[in-house]
Amino acid sequence: MGPSHFDITLEAWLETADGALNLLTRSNHNHLYWDIRQQLVHHTSNGCPVRAGDILASGTISGPDRSSWGCLLELSWNGTEPMTLVDGTRRTFIEDGDSILLKGWAGEGHHRVSLGEIRNPVVPAPKA
Repeated sequence: MGPSHFDITLEAWLETADGALNLLTRSNHNHLYWDIRQQLVHHTSNGCPVRAGDILASGTISGPDRSSWGCLLELSWNGTEPMTLVDGTRRTFIEDGDSILLKGWAGEGHHRVSLGEIRNPVVPAPKA
């Protein structure tokens, strides 16, 4: 891990419409190929202005093994290997009625600092 790679644990969960929670992946910010300083330099080297208060996002962070791959496309091997969920259903991609829950934290035990959670439901597309 480089000097500006942060040890931040990241998880993505899938909650089915009936409430079954499934851990999809657990990765870490330190798996990034480019650290945040390098991402900033890359971003601005093409003339994109960056001002105080701007937020940079890393995008998908995939780790070295399948349990830490960063998206369902990887986890289901491009949809060819469905994942079996805790309720026995199988998924290659998220479906209407599912919710995705993202969590992040740094440290452990009494020194653990949560970065919060975000949960978002998948709703059907409007009918044309």
